[in-house]
Amino acid sequence: MAAQTEADALKKDFDELRHSVEQLSKDVSSLSKSLTDQLKAEASSVARQARKSAASVADEINTKGQESVEAVENAVKEHPFQGLLIAFGVGLVLSQFLSRR
Repeated sequence: MAAQTEADALKKDFDELRHSVEQLSKDVSSLSKSLTDQLKAEASSVARQARKSAASVADEINTKGQESVEAVENAVKEHPFQGLLIAFGVGLVLSQFLSRR
């Protein structure tokens, strides 16, 4: 009879242990899903912020480029002969540089 109660107690302990392990497994799975969702949200936020920053930089570069083109156009309009000589000089230097290769 004592062996039977010991066996029953062990079986009960084993069932409780199995239940605890199952619960632990569910908790770990839930925690993992929660962390994954949180990381996805943070990554999405960082990506959105990076896109905004890239768009801002692109707009700034575009603006600076347009200002530079306008400045060159104005300089050429004000001094056409000087612009022609500069273009000729740049072409000459580039042709010498490229012909040496």
